[in-house]
Amino acid sequence: MILDTQKVKDYIPEQLVHHALQDDVMKAMTDDQQEGHEWEHRVRIIPYRVVGKENQFLLGFKPDEVWIETNSEKIKVQKTIVGLNRTALSSEDEYQCIVHPKMLQGPSIQNVS
Repeated sequence: MILDTQKVKDYIPEQLVHHALQDDVMKAMTDDQQEGHEWEHRVRIIPYRVVGKENQFLLGFKPDEVWIETNSEKIKVQKTIVGLNRTALSSEDEYQCIVHPKMLQGPSIQNVS
């Protein structure tokens, strides 16, 4: 799952937001490792590619669980990594998250009325 960091900054620790918004996520996390923090065991560095750029990284974390609400149900996902993207995912703000299709195949917990 990839989230627009600006859209979720009120729901995740400020320190993660700060690092996710840095131009060089790898450097920011390396510098911070010397200090340590409570989310250290949950943080992941995720490599990715963008046309025209090399060695790009997203800051990610492993939450206890994620709830995905569709038009008809709520789905609980317990094993996932959430990548924090520092730019908007949609130029027209049509969406704020990219979800892997397998996350939608989890057990439905509750029907939404």
